[in-house]
Amino acid sequence: MRRLIACFCLSLLCAALHAADQRPAVVKAAPPIFPPWLRGPELSEGEVMISFVVTKEGKTTDVTATKSPHPLLSQAAISAVKQWTFRPGRKDGVPVAMRMMVPVVFLLEGFLGEKFLSGEFTCLNAAEGRELPPLIGHASPVYPGKHWRGNVEGTVTAEFTITAEGKTSDLKILSASHPEFAESVTKFVASFRFAMDPTYVGNPRVALDLKFISPGTLAKMPPVKPKKSGFEN
Repeated sequence: MRRLIACFCLSLLCAALHAADQRPAVVKAAPPIFPPWLRGPELSEGEVMISFVVTKEGKTTDVTATKSPHPLLSQAAISAVKQWTFRPGRKDGVPVAMRMMVPVVFLLEGFLGEKFLSGEFTCLNAAEGRELPPLIGHASPVYPGKHWRGNVEGTVTAEFTITAEGKTSDLKILSASHPEFAESVTKFVASFRFAMDPTYVGNPRVALDLKFISPGTLAKMPPVKPKKSGFEN
């Protein structure tokens, strides 16, 4: 499943409904949700300009989109901004309402999902007859957006240690075909959770070899029944 992230920049354009000497400050800003049926290479990015009023209570009202590449992106941005809260602007120490404008920018970060990834674990210091602790949880890996769009495949080799709590530590990227793949794997490995046997002596040191399979290559592959992998819970 593709994942788009929405960013917002608070180089706010402010127009006071009352003359103010202190601008509103963001307290909480809910991220917009990109409409799933719009996702695709033709909409890899888009900016929605939102106008709204921050009330003297710090809430948003009169939220409208003044510029947008698509009506559904407008709705997503408006819905998010309606949930934002602010420390209100002030005039002579008294809260006042202010009109503000902010761009909400949608950017394609990458693709999520194990179908774009193949790999294997190797325990480097397991005692004889001792198996690697099972992986019981992880976040979805991210295929870097620009490489996905360019059908660029990648490989990463890494090592990490499994702690007594089943988390990962001391990650070392030994090789990576592109730095963006290394960054993706760094975040991916940080999410790993293993089921540790209390009787396990020491901390397993694990080698991880991963390959990112491009959408173009995947589309050419004949349909097969998925194999069990180390990333399946």
